[in-house]
Amino acid sequence: GHPILLDFGAAGQFPHSSAAARRKLGSAGYAAPEQSDSQGKIGPWTDVYGLAATLYRCVSGQIPVDADSRREALGRQEQDPLEPLGSLVDASRFGPIAEAIDRGLRMDPATRPRDVGEWRGGFRVGPGPASGDAGPVEQEGREWLSLVLLGIFGVVLISAVVYLFTAEGPGESGDAAEPETTAEVKTPPARGSGASPEETRRWEQALEADTAYGYQLFLDDYPESIHRDQAKLHIERLDHQAWGRAEQEGSKAAIEDYMTRFPGGQHEAEAKIRLEEFRLAEEAERRAEAEAARRDDEAWDSARGARTIAAIDGYLQAWPAGRHADEARELRGRLQNAANDRKAFEAAKKLGTIDGYQSYVDAFPRGAGVAEALEAIDDLTLRPGKTFRDCDGCPTLVVVPAGSYWQGSEDSSPLALKSETPRRMVTIAEPFAVGIYEVTLAQWDQCVSEGGCSTRPRDNGWGRGSRPVIMVSWNDAQEYTDWLSKKTGQSYSLPSESQWEYIARAGEETDWLGGDPARVCEYGNVAGGESGFRWQHGDCADTAAMETLPVGTFRANGFGVYDVVGNVAEWTMDCMNLSYLDAPSDGSAWGRGICSSRMTRGGSWFTGTREIRLPARFNLKNGDRNDFTGFRVVRRVEES
Repeated sequence: GHPILLDFGAAGQFPHSSAAARRKLGSAGYAAPEQSDSQGKIGPWTDVYGLAATLYRCVSGQIPVDADSRREALGRQEQDPLEPLGSLVDASRFGPIAEAIDRGLRMDPATRPRDVGEWRGGFRVGPGPASGDAGPVEQEGREWLSLVLLGIFGVVLISAVVYLFTAEGPGESGDAAEPETTAEVKTPPARGSGASPEETRRWEQALEADTAYGYQLFLDDYPESIHRDQAKLHIERLDHQAWGRAEQEGSKAAIEDYMTRFPGGQHEAEAKIRLEEFRLAEEAERRAEAEAARRDDEAWDSARGARTIAAIDGYLQAWPAGRHADEARELRGRLQNAANDRKAFEAAKKLGTIDGYQSYVDAFPRGAGVAEALEAIDDLTLRPGKTFRDCDGCPTLVVVPAGSYWQGSEDSSPLALKSETPRRMVTIAEPFAVGIYEVTLAQWDQCVSEGGCSTRPRDNGWGRGSRPVIMVSWNDAQEYTDWLSKKTGQSYSLPSESQWEYIARAGEETDWLGGDPARVCEYGNVAGGESGFRWQHGDCADTAAMETLPVGTFRANGFGVYDVVGNVAEWTMDCMNLSYLDAPSDGSAWGRGICSSRMTRGGSWFTGTREIRLPARFNLKNGDRNDFTGFRVVRRVEES
């Protein structure tokens, strides 16, 4: 047979080895990429790669990066991790040789020299002469190159021959087996003896697993195996690969994982340096975090102490993810609610209405002003008996309840007039408010000064102020109620006849205020026994002169209303009718009849017995003015 020069790492291939195991055969860094590719085509160019790798190691002193790692890097569109030999050696000495070796290490077999003959031309060391035989310099260079290559080839060949002829194959007694003439390679023997089937099986398992642990376990069990060097190379390859991945990930966990998997590995020193860098960075980060926390706390203490929305917003702007950000947002919410609470309550107070205060209570049921708002609502709630005013200078009103009463006189009453009959039941369905006093001259003068009333009546020299207004017609009274309604936004008017009598009686069923003719003078300024008039009310007398008196001088009736009899007669809304036939029974004004005249009620300082009875009715033309007629107002009460 003929001895064949081949990669000693491939000497472990057996015909029965698995495909995966065969792909892992060959020394890392020396095997061509097509050797680990199931579809790769093997040929002379494969030997060129292996010899180029050997020369790379001889010239640079470095094992070339293995073909698998180079393929993976190029597949990721990264730079080829194998440094060109030309960048590692002196170009002036090895220029053409370095270029030829780099060509032999190309990954693509098609771009490599096809065989040694083609490759040999790349090892020329300088230009040759233009023609004729080579000169002395070229000849000397070629001789030198030949000697180098011949020396390398001789060393490799002698080693192979010794290796092949001194080992025993499996199952052989000592004679060297005749080499095969085909490309198939038989199992080389272990150092000093043939490899046992168990060792071979374990080696194939290690190749199949392709882990540092598997190779190391194999070396621990077979320290003198023929695969020892190859196992070490595989461990070295995996070490390099693991370190490359750790560096690419660049995390502390990746570096620590490398240290765990490869204790005492080739990159242990680099790994320790990186871990120390991580430790220093973490320590610096902890110091920075502690300083940030201190400044965060200081900022929060300042903002919390100020307890203003602006201060809290300043903290959150500076420390949006600060240690106290949640607490700051909660405090800001409380401060904002309190501010909204104050604004809403001030708005409700400015409105001064039940609806305004109720809206505040609904929006802020636990607000700081709820108690005051509820008190205000109670004050504004117009329940029966409640007294109030809608404005400064407005008449003081009292709310009277809904109810029913008998209006008019009994036919059998000795003083009854036909206009007061027939007696009928009237029902007031809703509460309403009425002026406690008759409208005064001072209140009328305010209407004149504000442009609501067109005339300023005289006072007969009796005085103005709190005396009831006199010398006003029904038409004048309409001006006043219209002005008052516009000024307050409420609905004011003169009372209807039914409302007036309901107010005046205040539950009294007889014809007399106080239930007795002798008590009438307690309630009003009438023409009593002191007047000397032939129509005087002789059952009682008062000490008043023959003129009006300030409102409220006498006693109030059961509703708290003053002067419903006496002082001045009072205009009502109703048209003149001569009886109660077909009159409304719901308390509304009677808008039919002789509407150029209106009904007046209550008598005055000038009237006697018949006119001061509670059912007594009178009428005057709408434009009449005199010194014994005035008016009081009523106001609609909204449901609360």
